[in-house]
Amino acid sequence: MKPINRLWIAFFAVALMGNHCSGPLIFVPNTDGLLFADYIDFATGLVAEIVAGAPLVRPGPDGNFGTADDVISPSIVGDADLVVRTGMTSFSGPFPPTPTPAGAPVAVAEPFGQGVPVSFVVGASSSAPANAPGPPTVPPSLEGVPVVVAAFGDLDGDGFIGITHLDGDLLDFGIEEAEFVPLGRTMAFAQGGQASGSLSLGAGGPSNAPLSVVVTAAAYAGPLDPAFFGGIVPDGPLMMTELPFLPRTDPDDLINAGPAGPSQPVVGGLLAVEIESAYDPDPADLRVGESFTIPVDGSAQTVSLAIGRTGQHSRFGLGQRPDPATFRSGGHRLLRPGLDDAGAVVVYEILNRLMLPDDGAGSPQTLRVLPLDRLGNVADMATNATVTISSGGIVRIVSPDTDGDPFAETVTLTDNRGVSILLDDGGLAFDDVNEDIIVVDDGLEPTLVEISLPDPDVDDSGLVDAADHALVSGLSGLRLGDPFFDPDADLSGDGRIDKLDADIVNNLLGLSIPVP
Repeated sequence: MKPINRLWIAFFAVALMGNHCSGPLIFVPNTDGLLFADYIDFATGLVAEIVAGAPLVRPGPDGNFGTADDVISPSIVGDADLVVRTGMTSFSGPFPPTPTPAGAPVAVAEPFGQGVPVSFVVGASSSAPANAPGPPTVPPSLEGVPVVVAAFGDLDGDGFIGITHLDGDLLDFGIEEAEFVPLGRTMAFAQGGQASGSLSLGAGGPSNAPLSVVVTAAAYAGPLDPAFFGGIVPDGPLMMTELPFLPRTDPDDLINAGPAGPSQPVVGGLLAVEIESAYDPDPADLRVGESFTIPVDGSAQTVSLAIGRTGQHSRFGLGQRPDPATFRSGGHRLLRPGLDDAGAVVVYEILNRLMLPDDGAGSPQTLRVLPLDRLGNVADMATNATVTISSGGIVRIVSPDTDGDPFAETVTLTDNRGVSILLDDGGLAFDDVNEDIIVVDDGLEPTLVEISLPDPDVDDSGLVDAADHALVSGLSGLRLGDPFFDPDADLSGDGRIDKLDADIVNNLLGLSIPVP
């Protein structure tokens, strides 16, 4: 290893990914306060990548996070290297306090950033204990380089971002994991120790159920080596504010820039990457506890707050209250805040596909016709609206039924609470075809929701057998939205094909099923 006299930091849209960087040990001069006194991971010889306020987490001998041999060091806690503040683009003197929810800036969600963004500034913090910011510093390593800023939302309205026990619900981890998906991200270049810009959100809530959002930041640190990703990606560790999970950080795992390598970072530009968690914290693990949980009351010190509002109402769609015990998050399963009949804030899954059990009449599913904006958020309505819901002749609209037609119904919506409807199949178990469709039409812009009615005879041979088990097992690991995802193999209806679906087939081997 050779000493490095000057530490450079660069960052672009891949910042929140990977496992760990592969660069050499970084010797930080006393004049550069950003990494001075940061912990050196002697297992790797690198400056450790630790989420602010959270313990050091390393994969064990198997090299994989999230397994029994993970190494967690609760005595080694990430400090505040970067600090975000919203509602401003610069500051002088000490870091301004985090805004309260009442004083947080409001962003309006619209496609292509056409809504109202939230302004922000990211500053560098000198060494400080835990996640409490120290005095601002102007490190030479941060000058002229980009920083990525990302927003995460409190989708279930429990007051926290991430997986937590603090809400008193031990069964809703699947819903809380959905909060790991960023609702907006952008990039800004640092000058004089600060990086400023504006961030557009892709999600929000209606006026009486706004979405609480935390804004975070991260930046790679290290030398720019022409032999390492063409000198565009710094060969060093990822510095982070508080985050609800430990992200992947290895550029080898996240860059999809073709054989020519990545291009120069550009403000507002994003590479073909997907932000993913490397390690999902378990609050029941005493070594971790609630250290990754981010409250949205303004008490978190390195991140900042914003309020997300929906854009203009443009269409109607279907939502469903997710079951906390069975919901499993995925990139194509949108959770958004809304209201129930009594006006209480609740979370809805905005549907583009629904699994309805083909188990005969008598077990309807409760859905809600909702006003939506162009991004699929529950929106405010300017006037009352009449909407027709119709099916293709398999799925029945059980309630309301004012016209005696089980396959069509007209309802009137008066506000953003929407209208409840009940859908069910008819006849006997496993006697329907596997697909139907629901159309929600206001006469201007209809919304189509695909309905799956899968049965364990996946290949429609008339018999549940080993061939069906093989089909499901062969698709294991696919999720809703993946190119080869087959809804007929998702027998549990949780948006994933896995052992649970294979077990359903296995438990019904030998069952004869009429082919519709």
